[in-house]
Amino acid sequence: MTEVQVVEIRAKYAQGGSSYASLAAEYGTSKHNVAMIVKRRIWAHV
Repeated sequence: MTEVQVVEIRAKYAQGGSSYASLAAEYGTSKHNVAMIVKRRIWAHV
């Protein structure tokens, strides 16, 4: 992940219509990682 991708993931999730699963598939990561990014448990500094 890059900082740009993290910002994009959070923005897409906040807009609605994107699930953890769809974002995980789009960015080539796991649903768990997407959830941790959205909840700011990882990449909190971004």
